[in-house]
Amino acid sequence: MKRFQNRVALSRFSLALASLFGALVWLAAGLISRNMWIPFLLMALSTYLMAEINNRNALIRVRTNMVSSAFLLLSLMGIGQNFGAEEAFVQLCFVGFLLAIFHTYQNKFAVAYIFYAFLLISISSLAFVQMLWFVPLLACLLSRPLYALSWKGISAVVLATVLPYWIVAPYLVYMGDIEPLIDHFDDLIDTESIFDYSHITVGMLTEYVILVIFAGIGWIHFIRTSHKDVPQCFCGDFHYSDDSDSRRSTVCRKPVASADSQRKSACGAFYHAYRDAIVKYHVHHNAYIGDFCDYNRSVNLLASDAIRA
Repeated sequence: MKRFQNRVALSRFSLALASLFGALVWLAAGLISRNMWIPFLLMALSTYLMAEINNRNALIRVRTNMVSSAFLLLSLMGIGQNFGAEEAFVQLCFVGFLLAIFHTYQNKFAVAYIFYAFLLISISSLAFVQMLWFVPLLACLLSRPLYALSWKGISAVVLATVLPYWIVAPYLVYMGDIEPLIDHFDDLIDTESIFDYSHITVGMLTEYVILVIFAGIGWIHFIRTSHKDVPQCFCGDFHYSDDSDSRRSTVCRKPVASADSQRKSACGAFYHAYRDAIVKYHVHHNAYIGDFCDYNRSVNLLASDAIRA
């Protein structure tokens, strides 16, 4: 029997109910009286893009709308903390960054998506210049987690970061007023306000504590259940062996003696065909398959250990 939280997570109406609740919160925060239509629409667009990220990339193992619903509910906590058009614009640009950067997974030739992703970060820095401090950290994601780092990708990061300022700076020079750009970068190196906690309210501190608690719960759950991401059809009457020359795998099975053995053998044959199809796809699209083969080899070792156990 499914628990209540599982039923809620798998419900098709979770995002609709969260959106309805979000609209009521916006109305209570003064959507009409304070004329907050621009940040409201920007947050709605951010939620839609987050739903697209979840649908295209399958962020969790089950089909659910809880990713976008949780994003919306957590974003609603910041409405009472002077959440305006600039904050909503930065949020939208960062969600757009995630949508673009996930297209580069294991594809070192997706330079265009890298450029678009970091262009959005640079555009958001026009409203909040401290976003530029995140560029080196976000560029490191191209290395190991995304396996998309290349010299062309690094060039795209640099070009995308400076492009908005290449456009803004000549315009300000033409208008004869370069002071706004200088003041803009002064905030980037302002170290006095880093240790100034006088502006932090009880509501802001509560929001930070809730985010830390949720992040801790998420990490603990991930550590406990990440082993389920590995295909579970390894135990049975077969084992895998990898041929490093042809980058292909073969399945060796014992004679089928029961329905359970047939199920396990069919599972192994399916995994074998699925893995070969991925290799052919990477080769056809001229993608780098070295990391995939390393993953393939580690999966075979796990399968051998499971069979021995």
